[in-house]
Amino acid sequence: CELPNFKAGTCSKTIARGADICKENNINFILAAGSINAIDSAKSIAVSRFSEEKPSDIFSGKKASTMP
Repeated sequence: CELPNFKAGTCSKTIARGADICKENNINFILAAGSINAIDSAKSIAVSRFSEEKPSDIFSGKKASTMP
């Protein structure tokens, strides 16, 4: 599965969509290829995938993420 139309400067909506794709398809492994932006985004998607919080809340510090 891949995240189509990925662009540098990823916003929280793209991170949320990536996390949703992972949740919907029961994906537990993410491989990032490309720039540091792609790698950082993959890390953000991975954290968001296992959290019930919105990515914007996790990374803004509004709520603490609870991960299994």
